[in-house]
Amino acid sequence: LGLIGGGDVYSIQRVRTHLDRPFMVEQATLPAHLLTRVSPGQGDYRIVGLAQANGLLVHAAQETVVPALADDASATLLNAPAGAPV
Repeated sequence: LGLIGGGDVYSIQRVRTHLDRPFMVEQATLPAHLLTRVSPGQGDYRIVGLAQANGLLVHAAQETVVPALADDASATLLNAPAGAPV
């Protein structure tokens, strides 16, 4: 993330949907020093739009998709039973 000695980050979580059905909980961590035009509680965070609003161009990213068993929080967000494979 290019952080220097414990720099601040924004941690963003949102539920991805397809045909109005939740299928994935997305979590992103972004360096706060690059996102000066963000206020807490701003609303829906779309990473590319957030970057563009701050004069940034996203040219590379790393994504990891991990199958797991739903914990209580994820189960609630995904309308699935706790412990279900997600």
